[in-house]
Amino acid sequence: MAKIAVESERVPVRRVLARGDGWSASDVICCAGPHDRPFEEQHSEVCVALVTEGTFQYRSSGGRELMTPGSLLLGNAGQPFECSHEHGIGDRCLSFAYDPPYFDELIAEAGIRSRGTRFLQYAYRPHASCRR
Repeated sequence: MAKIAVESERVPVRRVLARGDGWSASDVICCAGPHDRPFEEQHSEVCVALVTEGTFQYRSSGGRELMTPGSLLLGNAGQPFECSHEHGIGDRCLSFAYDPPYFDELIAEAGIRSRGTRFLQYAYRPHASCRR
């Protein structure tokens, strides 16, 4: 009997650190590497995440960016995205998720005028002088 190899998909593990009405903070660890296929996901809430370890490629309708420690990822609720790990194994992020109505309240309280909460650019990399 022939044995069929099944490629394992390494999905990120999310550990909730804190949560409240309309928000949560999580430690997200991914162990994927160059031999793992890129995987597509979707932000279920508004996401603001800081890359703390490792590197990965983040691709969305806003473009493609190599995320490194210090990079800031901004995700819109409902937005599909894909991650790949062409340059190394694993990454870690500190991720803050917000229900869209709660995030809209935060924006209003900060005095920012907006016509709906939508990030236009999805990834920010730190300037070379800001990296360790």
